[in-house]
Amino acid sequence: MLNLKFEDSVTKFMFVVLVSIVTYIVVLFVLKPIIVPENVGPMRMMNFNNQYSSWLNIISIALAILVGFIFSFKSGKKPKENKDELSIIKKALSLDEKKVLEEVEKAKWEITQDSLRFRLNWSKAKVSAIVSNLDRMNLIQRERLGKTYNILLRH
Repeated sequence: MLNLKFEDSVTKFMFVVLVSIVTYIVVLFVLKPIIVPENVGPMRMMNFNNQYSSWLNIISIALAILVGFIFSFKSGKKPKENKDELSIIKKALSLDEKKVLEEVEKAKWEITQDSLRFRLNWSKAKVSAIVSNLDRMNLIQRERLGKTYNILLRH
């Protein structure tokens, strides 16, 4: 089964658009011999001037949108097994470490360190120490983002 994970929403969006465009083109050329008679030329095929090309384009666009919609949901899901493993690991963590992980999960697996600090109403030092400790345990990943860090839950 296809299991795609994207780092950001822009990459995911671009992938879904690309899949939709490719689907449109493939469906257009697969259905052309079935729907459009031989006397309609290739330049008139992509117009909405006659009933054959109109139906061909409507069907192609509908299928492209459907496939893009399906891929947008398939590519955004996190595996369920990771959530189960994380719940087991959480039992061995301190209360503060659990709070940090819960906030990262609430933020859909990604949050900045500054946002985390404001949500928990903790000092910079406390958040930094806990996040560093979770990073050493390979539970989260920190990426530099300007003057702060982007915190990602590891998969």
